Amino acid sequence: MNVRISIILTISLALVFFITEGYIELRRNVAWVVLINTWISSEAKLSPDVSDFNHLDDWNFQRLAGMSAYLTGNCNEAAQAFDTALQMKPHETMMLFFAGHAYYQCGYSSIAVNRWQRAGAAPELLARCQTAFSRDEMDHARNWCQLAVATNPKLSEAHFQLGRVYQIQRDYYNALASFERAAALDQYYKMVFFQIGLTQRALGDLQSAKFYLRREIEINPTYSGSWYVIGLTYFDQQQYPEAIEYFLTSIHMDDRRYAMAETYVLNAIKDNPTNAGAYYTLGKLYLVQQRYEEAYQHLLEAERLDPERFAFNESE
Repeated sequence: MNVRISIILTISLALVFFITEGYIELRRNVAWVVLINTWISSEAKLSPDVSDFNHLDDWNFQRLAGMSAYLTGNCNEAAQAFDTALQMKPHETMMLFFAGHAYYQCGYSSIAVNRWQRAGAAPELLARCQTAFSRDEMDHARNWCQLAVATNPKLSEAHFQLGRVYQIQRDYYNALASFERAAALDQYYKMVFFQIGLTQRALGDLQSAKFYLRREIEINPTYSGSWYVIGLTYFDQQQYPEAIEYFLTSIHMDDRRYAMAETYVLNAIKDNPTNAGAYYTLGKLYLVQQRYEEAYQHLLEAERLDPERFAFNESE
């Protein structure tokens, strides 16, 4: 009777795990969901009458022992049971997957990655990274993304997502390295050159930033963000006519960019009230918005601060 209760409890815990945490984490990868459902179905069949428990074969006994140990936190016992089962069926995907998790729980990351590589589990690890990222749990996100990259170094999406994590953590050098690896694997991967440009700007390499942002524009010319960030970069380089041109293009694509540009320039004036170029840029932005009184005042102030560079032309 105790054996039956133990087996049924193990199966129940496994079902709860798969249906909740496991399914939620793997929901973005249909192939993995199919594998989980197959695994659940096969586990459910292992709840026969008590008279049948003594007839479980070694494979089913070891995988149940492994799951029982895994779900109760006994990672060493789980890993040993899973590996014993894998000696009988070395290509059992879900067994490899959970063996990897058992080894990882015990601190054996290299062995865990080996099992995950054999299982092809990189998409599942990436899904966990993305889930943690969406919850703003950046340390967890970085950890899962690093494991996804180690499991499949050719998965461009994993490198890209890891770059996003590093970027938010202001680890810009590692962010840049991750984005560059993603681009090397797939130069058309969504927004990769934009993120490289953004990171180069954060590192202070404004020329490289503009180069990669223009590459993004070549691939995706309708994304206003690329135009806007180039505008910011020109503004930071005190190339105000070019900054205005890119700001206006971004605003034409997405009028929400206007408020962003205005705020950025106003902050520049707050930081340096004698910044003639900032007054000039703001005046031009106000002209486009038909805020003529404010435009006039700011253009006059630009001329007062730097009459040689920003001479006011009333015909404007």
